[in-house]
Amino acid sequence: MKIGIFGQMTVNNGLILTLFILIITLLALGYGFGVKARRLPFTAEIGFNQQQWQFLKWWVKLASFAGVLLPMCLLALDYKQPSSWVFWGSYLLIVAVQLISESVFSRFLVRSLGAMRFCQIR
Repeated sequence: MKIGIFGQMTVNNGLILTLFILIITLLALGYGFGVKARRLPFTAEIGFNQQQWQFLKWWVKLASFAGVLLPMCLLALDYKQPSSWVFWGSYLLIVAVQLISESVFSRFLVRSLGAMRFCQIR
């Protein structure tokens, strides 16, 4: 499947990964600035009751395991395969960029559940 000047579009194409990260980052920034400037119909406060916080604590632990630790284990199990390094390395790079940008942006813009994972949900 040829797409314009980009040639064949695959998941491992560096341009596609870079554009994905850039677009998601810009969306997060736009949302944060929109909420902070009160241009969007959302608030910066997250109001959960105790039962919802308990569920979120469990969910964050499950998401951390499934999204970070499990892929790292799968990479370690298949470390001799270059295709495994490309796939899981790209995945883990995207997850790392997302977690870092979320924690940085939430300090300055809108507190998010990801940032609360490090602050309040212990």
